[in-house]
Amino acid sequence: MVEPDGLSQSGDRGDGGSLKPPGVELGLPAFVPATLHRQLLVDSVIWWMFTFALLAALGLSLAVVDQQESFGMLVCFVLFGGAWVLFNLTNARVAQQLPQITQLVECGGREAESLIRNVTLRRPLHRGVRLLVYHRMAMLRYRQRRFAEVVVICRSVLSCTLGPARQVKAHLLILMAEAGLECRDWYGAWAALVELHRCRLSLAEALRLLALQTRYQVQFGDDHPALYGIEHKMLMADLMSAEQCGATNAFLSIAAWRLDQPDLSRRLWERAQLLCTPRQLEEVKSAVMATHQGQNISGSSTITVSSPGIDCPV
Repeated sequence: MVEPDGLSQSGDRGDGGSLKPPGVELGLPAFVPATLHRQLLVDSVIWWMFTFALLAALGLSLAVVDQQESFGMLVCFVLFGGAWVLFNLTNARVAQQLPQITQLVECGGREAESLIRNVTLRRPLHRGVRLLVYHRMAMLRYRQRRFAEVVVICRSVLSCTLGPARQVKAHLLILMAEAGLECRDWYGAWAALVELHRCRLSLAEALRLLALQTRYQVQFGDDHPALYGIEHKMLMADLMSAEQCGATNAFLSIAAWRLDQPDLSRRLWERAQLLCTPRQLEEVKSAVMATHQGQNISGSSTITVSSPGIDCPV
């Protein structure tokens, strides 16, 4: 597994040894699994402290007969009740900020980093709320193409009891699989794909799984499974975004060519050319070639399809 290079800050040190230049907000530090587990532990301890203190105050207020003492216990009960409400208000505010964080993540800007940093420092938070915040952190790092960190975040979050956050389990696995393929964490990508087959997926998630599984199979030379049910896969690919559909057709084209099916390969490659830019097709070629260190299963590095203007690497 590829681990992040340790704790780092987005802001650089300015003159005089300060942590950040004047007027620049501190960015989100690199993810460290121990930080998440420590935060969850602190949240749990505070939660149970509040719970036991509230129950103790309630029990004492009911046990004391004297009116004055009862009044004191009632005040104590009200104070702990107020703390309980404050605890839930904090979680409610963070939950309300999650859609805003998601919108900022789509932009991939520093505002998302600052907001996520501030939210993760709040405590106590419900386990599900905190894990949802870290899910947004994984989305942000994916947008920033920090794939090794995405794998670590997803693996750490998935190792926890998700509770209400189980709604994003499939998306975490998809992020983990795709980031694993990008940073060549093959075992992590494989484990995520296997687990995805055990999840109930939406249509969008099922389409993304198909694209990732096709890429994984072709990169590792599992061409027969990749082409199994090819007509159904082509129909499913038509429901994907243009870039994803084009890349899937390109991977399937490579598999077909390696299995000596040039007509199918040409058909798929032509579909890919309609949907992808030449640079995107080169990225598909590079992904396959990098996996086999410049060679395919038969030992050749490139095969050119006889159709004019169509080059298909294997």
